[in-house]
Amino acid sequence: MSSSSEAEPVARTDEETTGEEGKEGEETKIGIGGQEIPLQSLNPQQLQQLAQQLKVELSQMGNNMKQFQIAGDRFRGSAECLGMLQKQAGGQPANTKKLLVPLNNAVYMDGFVSKPDQVLVDVGTGYYCEKSIQGATDFLNKKVDLVQEQMANINQVVKKKQAVYEEAVTMLMKMQKEMGGGE
Repeated sequence: MSSSSEAEPVARTDEETTGEEGKEGEETKIGIGGQEIPLQSLNPQQLQQLAQQLKVELSQMGNNMKQFQIAGDRFRGSAECLGMLQKQAGGQPANTKKLLVPLNNAVYMDGFVSKPDQVLVDVGTGYYCEKSIQGATDFLNKKVDLVQEQMANINQVVKKKQAVYEEAVTMLMKMQKEMGGGE
């Protein structure tokens, strides 16, 4: 563990620091306190700490990806339900479409759709907005697109961190082998 006066290392590849594709033979660098430090200049203890930190970050990012996948599936499923509702309710007058209304997980009662062309959409933080079925479908499709964009961004970061992690572990194993072979 580092003391409170030391900055925590942040792994970056050359592509992240320069915005360019890394060239073969270039060093992988990590950012510590605003400075770029080549991975090769770290001692075994620092490499071990970096590898542990990256492993934790990669695990957290994997969990984030799972949560985004669940959210995307939920939005996609809701949009599909709206499509089915629109097909079924098309042209029917109000109060003629019968459905079951859940009172809890095990108890339902009969109900009727009063506005077959309008739905309430959860727009976040407990707020609901009345929208047309098409408007709600568009809203949900935008949410799906946003989730997919975020997943793509996370996936890019995961690939970069995975590469730095693998290089740090390889270097650490090489150093340990050299230290063990020299005795």
